[in-house]
Amino acid sequence: TTTINTETINLADNTIVLNSNETSSPTQDSGIEVERGTSANKTLVWNETNDYWTIGSETFVAGTFSGTATEAQYADLAEKYTSDNVYSVGTVMAVGGEQEITAATVDTEHSVIGVVSENPAYLMNKDLDGTIVALKGRVPVRITGQVKKGDRLTSSAIPGVAITSNSKSSWSFAIGKTSQKRRMLLEYPLFYVILFVMRVVTLVLILCNPAFSQWSDSPESNLALCVASGSQAITKVVARNDGGVYVGWFDNRNSGYDLYMQSIDANGNVLWQDNGILIADRDYSSTQDYDLDIDSDGNAVVVYRQTMSGGDGVVVSSVNPKGEIRWHQTVQSGGAFVASPVVCASGTSTFAGWISNND
Repeated sequence: TTTINTETINLADNTIVLNSNETSSPTQDSGIEVERGTSANKTLVWNETNDYWTIGSETFVAGTFSGTATEAQYADLAEKYTSDNVYSVGTVMAVGGEQEITAATVDTEHSVIGVVSENPAYLMNKDLDGTIVALKGRVPVRITGQVKKGDRLTSSAIPGVAITSNSKSSWSFAIGKTSQKRRMLLEYPLFYVILFVMRVVTLVLILCNPAFSQWSDSPESNLALCVASGSQAITKVVARNDGGVYVGWFDNRNSGYDLYMQSIDANGNVLWQDNGILIADRDYSSTQDYDLDIDSDGNAVVVYRQTMSGGDGVVVSSVNPKGEIRWHQTVQSGGAFVASPVVCASGTSTFAGWISNND
């Protein structure tokens, strides 16, 4: 070991030779180590085992890199675009809006360009102040409704959220779910997909293939809305302006005929959680009628009998297109016989009626 105790060293030689006494097959790594005091030292080392230069797990920065990249840590090809808002990872994006891109909907499914990327393997246009969009590769995507490996995806009625649509014109394949931790962080769960969005110079995508929906043309293979245990009864359907429907039913999977609902789009894709969402937990062992309608904002409104202190009452509930209960409103307190509730939505107002012997 040779130690030179100096703050600055000037060498006239243009080459520094390390391991100069090595005369046989090399076995020791060689390189330069920087002493950093109380911080971890940094190294530039020739690794004899793997036969390459390494800086360990550190980041190497260069203005221009010339070479061949054989591996990448992440899995998508991405580019930055100016967008009309800040969007979370997994948001489906389309050409449009006040900037270059905006959150995709059913109206812009023809111009879907990609998905907001989390960790691109290769990023183009990096200095632009914009949103990083994955154009191709494996990425997490926000999804609503049922989805399984191999399904194709397209944009839904919910801005930036994908939905299953096994049409030849869809833009990705679902391949697997993320962790439960990641799913709990988002309003809509992330599902890993393989993008095959094609980016063309004019940013125009022409789709001419026929669509294949989730609806079956066979009476022996109908679309299952609920496969929960117990029985389901008194199904009601109300149509939406987007071609989809809301469906309601009584369900005794948990004892007592509770009220459940589901949403379906025009292609027959189930939009809410499997087997529907619980609207009202009721303690009835039998069923009576209820009613279902839709207001001008696309919210479902449903009226039903409910068990209350003192007897039966009547409640109206509102559910938004995302499957979130907006409100419950008691319109008849318990204590009287009630039956045959009906509901009518006019604009954003809701009117309910029922039979009662409270007089």
